[in-house]
Amino acid sequence: MTSPERTARAEQACAELAAAGQPVTFTAVAGRAGIGRATLYRHPALRALIDSHRRDVAGAGTPPGLADDIAALRTAIEAVAARVRHHEEQIRQLNRKSSKQPERSRGSNELINRPMDNSNDIGRLILLQLTDRSIPVARARTIRTRLPFPLPAVNVDGTVRRSAGSKGADGPFNDQLEPGKRLGLPGAAMPRWQAVDFRRRRPSSQTLDWVERVAGARVVAWRRMTGGIASVVHRLTIDHGSYRDVLVLRQYEPGVLALIDTAALVRDEAATLHAVHDAGLPAPEPIAADADGRESDGHPAILMTRLPGRPDVTPADPEGWLRQIAAMAARIHDVQVAAGPFEERIDAATPVIPASATRPAVWEAAFGILRQQAPEPATCFIHRDFQHFNLLWRRGRLTGVVDWARSCTGPADFDAGHCRLNLAVLFGADWAERLRLAYEAEAGRAIDPWWDLYAVTAYSDEWRRFIPVQVAGRAPVDTAGMTSRVEDLLEATLGRL
Repeated sequence: MTSPERTARAEQACAELAAAGQPVTFTAVAGRAGIGRATLYRHPALRALIDSHRRDVAGAGTPPGLADDIAALRTAIEAVAARVRHHEEQIRQLNRKSSKQPERSRGSNELINRPMDNSNDIGRLILLQLTDRSIPVARARTIRTRLPFPLPAVNVDGTVRRSAGSKGADGPFNDQLEPGKRLGLPGAAMPRWQAVDFRRRRPSSQTLDWVERVAGARVVAWRRMTGGIASVVHRLTIDHGSYRDVLVLRQYEPGVLALIDTAALVRDEAATLHAVHDAGLPAPEPIAADADGRESDGHPAILMTRLPGRPDVTPADPEGWLRQIAAMAARIHDVQVAAGPFEERIDAATPVIPASATRPAVWEAAFGILRQQAPEPATCFIHRDFQHFNLLWRRGRLTGVVDWARSCTGPADFDAGHCRLNLAVLFGADWAERLRLAYEAEAGRAIDPWWDLYAVTAYSDEWRRFIPVQVAGRAPVDTAGMTSRVEDLLEATLGRL
């Protein structure tokens, strides 16, 4: 579609909405004109056109005295913000006093209420990982949350003070855990993953300025979205004057993903989002990307539209839930999207039996199969991190797929196997097997057990640490039985050989 055609269609859509007495919004214009919402955001002329029509409609229907009401509301908000800042200072003073008292052990159900400053302590790191709270107008730094495990005491040198329940592989922390370092045992099988600690509770002012420039509207609220382990994602409320929209901002800490160029990752993700959205898949549409972080305070960022729905790990209809997941996987594998080559797992050459394994012979059998020549797979476009944490749902219907950063051209069976591993980890091998049957029915072919084993053996003890972060309190997590469930899946897969 040429630029004049887009402008004409947007102009017509605005006129039709105004004539019908409907709000002139980016979402409404995009739907009526058949133009992507991100396309409207990215083109200043289209943004200006919509803003002009919106002002005309708003001006025609503005009730008398509305401007005075808005001014009064702003004054009230400023007063509330001042009180919040005053209370923050009081809390800081109280915490300075309490820090001089002997530290007590905190139980797993104790409600933590502490200021979030820039100090490098493990408590702040965990709170950042697990908290999902709206930030008030004054951008207060105090966050309240319940922790799913006892918060360890921290020594002056930054090391974790041992307490009951924190020893060995079952404890949630390492002895020398530092903010921004890996949550797990040295030598675990997922060296790419690290805990993200941006030392911020919100996007920086520079990042918000960049968002406002590319979106052409003011950011009035933000909320950190939970579940991510490799990036920080915020939901941003954008004020266009007469209405508000919601966008999603994703940022990376440079170097937080070992052996991965985050700038290239952002560029690839933006390109992939364009392609999959144009292919008709339910994916976010990119609005802007700052791959090197120059405009976003040194943190590579991508701004995108928000999809409806949220992750669902407690489905009311498990069979329907699994059928929709299988159908979406087959749909992704059917689209024609150009993408880079499949990269092997960096730990595949030297597999390690998890320390929590109860059936080591099963792992040895799986590794023995993987040492054989890999079957030549039929390659296609794959998501590469296809699993329930990256799927959005509304009223039992799958509405979107997110986190396309590692998408590539590779074996479809890897996508299926990776999803099956995540199902076994959280629910059990029977859920994974039901997904296999559903996917094979959708795809019209059987999943190769070799690629199944390749995907499932990516499991390590570290999964017992980051899966609760991804679940983010949405469902109970049986970490003690996690490895056994994976071994059940390995046995079932070996039985298909």
